Amino acid sequence: MKQSLILYIGEREAGEALAAQVEQAGGFVYLPDSLMQALGMYITYFPDVIIIDMSLSYAQEAYDHLRSVDAEPIILLTDEYIRSTSVFALPRETSAEALVEALDRVGQPQRVPIGVLRYA
Repeated sequence: MKQSLILYIGEREAGEALAAQVEQAGGFVYLPDSLMQALGMYITYFPDVIIIDMSLSYAQEAYDHLRSVDAEPIILLTDEYIRSTSVFALPRETSAEALVEALDRVGQPQRVPIGVLRYA
């Protein structure tokens, strides 16, 4: 698995099942309990991938806040079709195993280390 730090915004039981799968591959899943905790975890830990279960009561608000700071990539667990280059949609009933497989297909964002700037 390419991603090692994942922020899962969703039901606790599903998040714990995902965490068990990801930890076997050497990764870690952050499991916030509220909107503010989710946003704080994003700013503090800067995860490689964000997964949001859109059935959660504050999911849309979390998504809007995260997109406002260009957070990517984001995987939405939803029954709606999403067309975006940095937001991926999977069915809400996707199993933890299938979600881990999907994480391998999500591209790792390219980061430039601090202090390395190239000018033309």
